[in-house]
Amino acid sequence: LALALLVTITFELRRPDAEDMANARARSDLRVLLTALNTYRETQLTFPSTPAGLQALHGAGILPHVPLDPWQRPYIYRHPGRHREIDLLSTGPDGIESADDIAIWRLYGQP
Repeated sequence: LALALLVTITFELRRPDAEDMANARARSDLRVLLTALNTYRETQLTFPSTPAGLQALHGAGILPHVPLDPWQRPYIYRHPGRHREIDLLSTGPDGIESADDIAIWRLYGQP
């Protein structure tokens, strides 16, 4: 009984909440979008311009649709970017571009 209670408590403490799940989905979407952008670049020899945006991926037949982030806002895309060659990010739950954004350049522990 004590072991079952310990397992239940441990599981409850480790269960992802809605925010964890939304953040994980945003990171997953960014990876998919980055792969699609790289595919676009291989065929067009450049990334889409900022005005063309991520819709260029749909127009080129690379994506069936451009997803919204988990907070129902468009992902931000810029080429050239302010941080890297391209910027690709979600502003997260607060909707404000800031240091807590979920950005492609932060997915793998990069500053």
